[in-house]
Amino acid sequence: MHKIDRSIPEPQELTNARASYSCWDEFSTQNKKQVRDTLLIMQDFRCAYCERQLHADNHTEEDKWDGLIEHFRRKNVHFHPELTFVWDNLFYSCLTGNTCGNHKDSFVKRKEEYTSLIDPCQDNPEDYFVFDHTGRIAIRSGLSDCDQKRAQFTLDAFNLNEPALKKKRKETLKEYEWLKNYSLEEQEKYLADFISQPFVTAIYHYFGKKVRP
Repeated sequence: MHKIDRSIPEPQELTNARASYSCWDEFSTQNKKQVRDTLLIMQDFRCAYCERQLHADNHTEEDKWDGLIEHFRRKNVHFHPELTFVWDNLFYSCLTGNTCGNHKDSFVKRKEEYTSLIDPCQDNPEDYFVFDHTGRIAIRSGLSDCDQKRAQFTLDAFNLNEPALKKKRKETLKEYEWLKNYSLEEQEKYLADFISQPFVTAIYHYFGKKVRP
């Protein structure tokens, strides 16, 4: 997870929906696709939370991706229905059942708990987390008690240290060990063109750098 730039304008379809509809199910599939495509571009075609690469399903004629539009603050009537069509509340998440958006919605039990989650657009996750060479995400040292609790709650809510996910990050890092044989200048040049890769934050931290927003 790293800082995502939401300066890209919201799709007009979402603006129109906010004035016309009261629930997400009234929003047409085609209009949802426009929102999805804008989110995918904003997120460099990665999950907003775990940074897995997202892919189109080329096995069907339908325009499908291996993910879903995710309401950061749940749109359920007992949570935040007023944010159903709010651009700042939408991300695109992978479909993994035990991490990311799917896990968060089963983990967060109370409406007020959403204020504890680190929002990758409103906050800079790298101020809270450090990715290490084992694929684990650790809480950055020196944080206040409040920020430590927010970081731990976010890790738990999205289950970002789930064993299979840690293993995948570790395997990805091994693929780039060769780059450590090059000078810092050469590493910097290579990584500058690397921003769209999956697990990019883990890779940048492996080389002692932060992802530039």
